[in-house]
Amino acid sequence: MLVIHPTDKTTEMLSILYEGLGARLIETDCSNKKMGYLLRHTSPRVRIMLLGHGSDKGLYYRKNDKEEDFDGIIVGHSQAYYLRKHCGDIIGIWCHAMEFAKKEGLHGLFSGMIISEMSEAEEYGVATDK
Repeated sequence: MLVIHPTDKTTEMLSILYEGLGARLIETDCSNKKMGYLLRHTSPRVRIMLLGHGSDKGLYYRKNDKEEDFDGIIVGHSQAYYLRKHCGDIIGIWCHAMEFAKKEGLHGLFSGMIISEMSEAEEYGVATDK
């Protein structure tokens, strides 16, 4: 299995999903070209797991885990062509991953909106406290 899980203290808990499975882990930012190369050369028989923060545009990364803003997209439209070759053997867990999958014609297990921060709970009108 190939796991793309950009390092982020707020999504560390997702590592339990692949812990002990001997997966190949990509945690750091890659250029679009490098990510495309990696996905192009990953066999269609290999499951791909994409985890972290994101939007309907793809999976985000940040260079500095202490910053709040994201630096860019690590897996997005330009990599979707290679993801389609995995015929549904993809797991994507980030906010609005399902919208990304629909837009890009991907099949697999993709999440919807996940409330992971207080600001998101407030934005979406979810009653909660710290």
